[in-house]
Amino acid sequence: MRKAGLVLLVSAFAVIAIPIYAQTKVSTVPISKDVVVLRLVVGQAPPARVMLLNGGLIRLAVLNGPTLALVPALRGSAVSVNVMEIVTNPATGGEGVRQLAKVDVPLGAAVRYDVARLSLEIGLTEIRPPAGGQTVQSGNPCTVCCVTCGDLTVCACGVEMDCGKCCCPAGGCGCEIEGSPSNGGPHSAVIAKGCAVTSLKRPSK
Repeated sequence: MRKAGLVLLVSAFAVIAIPIYAQTKVSTVPISKDVVVLRLVVGQAPPARVMLLNGGLIRLAVLNGPTLALVPALRGSAVSVNVMEIVTNPATGGEGVRQLAKVDVPLGAAVRYDVARLSLEIGLTEIRPPAGGQTVQSGNPCTVCCVTCGDLTVCACGVEMDCGKCCCPAGGCGCEIEGSPSNGGPHSAVIAKGCAVTSLKRPSK
């Protein structure tokens, strides 16, 4: 049974300590193993297809702009998305969050609004049961990977953008990204170290 989305506000947020630098990074603890598939459009950038567990965290970073955290929590056949800005302490490098908005998105629908000086569209395209039969290679604890296209970087369990895609088997999202990057455009894909890669950098023209 899925827990109520309100649990997310109470217990899902966590910070991960990095002892060497005494820093903290914003993270969440998924509230179920159900897989949420979202379609995200930031500004005029091409859409990104993102997969993550219910209650997991999506990180959106815009070059010379804000860094956002999106945390979707399932509510029946809809998803309630908490949208926050990630704020970094310049003295310690530690991260915190500032709540910006909360929006409900029904399955098959999309909501667009302005937040943190950005136009952001969130669409719920699919809700999947927990992925099964995954094989995680020894020494590959990848749970989050990132793809950068132009000025936008998106990080989650699985990310597909027009310039590249990645997926992390240990993240629980099933790594079922399909298709190939489209051609054209001055973009490059940056894949986090240790992650399962299904497509790499597009050749330059």
